[in-house]
Amino acid sequence: MSELYRIKIKSVAENKVRAEIKVVHPDAGTKFASRDFALQILIYTALSKEDWKNAIYHHPMKSEYDKLKELLYGQRVASSEAEYEKLANDRAFYEAKNKELKEKYGFGISSYGFASENWHIQLQPNTQALLDKAYQIVAQKPKKSTVKDDKGKIIKKTYSLDFEVVDAQYLAHLVVGMEYDTAAYELESYEVYYHNYSPPTIKNLNK
Repeated sequence: MSELYRIKIKSVAENKVRAEIKVVHPDAGTKFASRDFALQILIYTALSKEDWKNAIYHHPMKSEYDKLKELLYGQRVASSEAEYEKLANDRAFYEAKNKELKEKYGFGISSYGFASENWHIQLQPNTQALLDKAYQIVAQKPKKSTVKDDKGKIIKKTYSLDFEVVDAQYLAHLVVGMEYDTAAYELESYEVYYHNYSPPTIKNLNK
């Protein structure tokens, strides 16, 4: 998957974050001032590089980030090498297994393979549940602004994204200067248009 943006953490103060977003792919848009994109920044900075992962092991919100990761990437279900071979070579078996998993977990197969010394099936992500969590965690719609150089000239394809979270503990793993490329993109408009997603209201969030 092609990387769309380069993200850099510019500042962290209490429950506030400023990230720099640089567009690195010609097909990437600039519609990323959304709660879910901000939440993805928090998730990816916890997981995208090996040396950063250590910070999440003792994170005060570790269990919460584990759940968020599962929503973003999809749940992993234990499998076996024999099942892998059947999934790869027997279409009828694949379709039957996909139906079984949908009935049991609500989501079908996204991928399958071997990682971390285990055979597994990766289910499709629970995107709408992730969007609901974004509304609960990110306090308000993030603000996007242009970035200027030392002479006051606007830097092309580079933006600042400012957002706040409801609890500063969500930011415990962030360090100014963190930088990485990502294929993340704004999810909400896609889910609204194609899957009839309804953003939660403030009233529902407070229940």
